[in-house]
Amino acid sequence: MAVKKIAVLGLGHIGSIVQLELEKYKNSGVGLLDPNNTLEVFGYDLSNGVDFSDPKVVPALLDGMDAVIATTPYMFNHYIAKTAAEQNVAYFDVTEDVETTKLIEEMDTEAPMVPQCGLAPGMVSILANTMADTFDSVDKIEIRVGALPQAPNNHMRYNFTWSTIGLINEYCNECYELEDDSLITRAPLSNPEKLILNGMDLEAATTSGGIGTLAESWVGSARTVNYKTIRYPGHFQYMRFLRDDLKMGDNKELFRTLFDNAVPRVSNDLVIIAIYVTGIKDGKLVQESYDRLIMPSSVLTAIQLATVSGLLAVVDVWLAGGINLGGFTTQESLNYDQIAKSIYSKVYLA
Repeated sequence: MAVKKIAVLGLGHIGSIVQLELEKYKNSGVGLLDPNNTLEVFGYDLSNGVDFSDPKVVPALLDGMDAVIATTPYMFNHYIAKTAAEQNVAYFDVTEDVETTKLIEEMDTEAPMVPQCGLAPGMVSILANTMADTFDSVDKIEIRVGALPQAPNNHMRYNFTWSTIGLINEYCNECYELEDDSLITRAPLSNPEKLILNGMDLEAATTSGGIGTLAESWVGSARTVNYKTIRYPGHFQYMRFLRDDLKMGDNKELFRTLFDNAVPRVSNDLVIIAIYVTGIKDGKLVQESYDRLIMPSSVLTAIQLATVSGLLAVVDVWLAGGINLGGFTTQESLNYDQIAKSIYSKVYLA
């Protein structure tokens, strides 16, 4: 019986759940797990004495591993991925950081390098790409995603449900999208729009990272591909005030400290997703849409459920032998039919 060894680096609110799920996974054979394989799972972070800033640590942790799942802060991901590439270890992460993903794309290795798993980027790219592939020609692919508190009671109508530094990067870094057949960058928190989903009045604006590589993949095949983050009305005005008027965008560490000290975290959250694809099908101009409201379970927040499910659906496919090519692998290039068979995809498809 073959043994697959997987290291989970970073045991925060995502990594800790990934480790627990993989422990269940190895005992029950759920998803696409090949019954001829068994798993050994190893979890590491500061909570058990592992310092990823020590350059000697990561190579030792990956020695003898078949795969590594990096749920660390984005600043560690490049070195973890580089080490995985050098040691021929399959690599998965949940990063939104655009520059980290570009560096991973350039790595020459026989190991699969699969960044940007999870919700957005991640499963939304797989879903949007699959929808668009059914069209004869595609005009627009529009993705809207929000991880929100259910009952915010402050002026900016927001509480933290995930990474502070991830949110700041999303609000401060450039956004890539396809417009009029050209790949462009756009300022974050721009192009605001109003929308109504599940009876809620909402707003959306451009943010960095959530689109992954989808816009690049549709160059020459679609006119418009874009991504926006969903918030309650009024939120983005406060964020522009902090980022631009108070110059917090020039000092991300101070921005992070301010948020960490002043904005409470909540577990009563929700994740809302809307995907719209417009184009020609059977000679007619049509729009098809996907919308999903993900609520917390009895043990997981909505963002944990959405992120972990998206990540482990991809890991499922790898365990079943469905990711065979070495080097950089985009989310939208993954086989939807295989992803859909994973028990973890049911959060998005059931």
